Amino acid sequence: MLSRTGITATLLTAALAAGVIAPPAHAREASFQVTGEGVNGADLNDLITALTAAGKIAEGVNNAAPSETTPEGSSDLKVILDPLSAILDSLSIVSSDELGLDLRDIIPAQRMSPVRGQTADGATVVFPTSGRFTSGYGARWGAQHEGIDIADPIGTPVLAVMDGEVISAGGANGFGKWVRLRHSDGSISVYGHVNTIHVAVGQRVTAGEQIATIGNEGESTGPHLHFEIRPGGGAPVNPVDWFATRGINVR
Repeated sequence: MLSRTGITATLLTAALAAGVIAPPAHAREASFQVTGEGVNGADLNDLITALTAAGKIAEGVNNAAPSETTPEGSSDLKVILDPLSAILDSLSIVSSDELGLDLRDIIPAQRMSPVRGQTADGATVVFPTSGRFTSGYGARWGAQHEGIDIADPIGTPVLAVMDGEVISAGGANGFGKWVRLRHSDGSISVYGHVNTIHVAVGQRVTAGEQIATIGNEGESTGPHLHFEIRPGGGAPVNPVDWFATRGINVR
């Protein structure tokens, strides 16, 4: 895959000209530059132009005959998505309401894996599964989303984030099925929408041990793990921040 460093926005038109699909007549050429340090000179119009171009490229790639596609890892679509993700990161002030669309419908989220970190006192912490970060903590659809969502196929292993004891393993309103663990510091971790459960209430587990698999149970729009962390067993906090303080970068 091409490096983000030095890729400029003119690649949007260059990739289109490479034979995927022609840009709309009214599209303006963006003038920003994407480097390893971020994006310089981008504005809302640039973002809209880039999104339009990427959407057209995606349409062309999806509709292309097999003989017209490029080798995996080097497609025109992949050339666009790296700088486009950087543009989105740099223009966080632009809301999806302003654009009239959900940007993550176009820009794939980063793929996470069960990487390891540790607490301040040296206890092991493990990211609980693999997959795409699809939804964050906070207001969503008129309610509070109390965790993060990681999407991957049904059956993907779900792991304990830290050593702990199973306090719930079975049916749960809204989640279909869940597992909850209580850890030595009093915090509770929640794993919702799971498919199969591999532990029982009262069982001791270690960080990284499989406790369930990703499912599509309950009020779910697709296979994913809903993960929450509740320090001291109380109100939930943003898992992204919680993992960050333990050396794990989410997204």
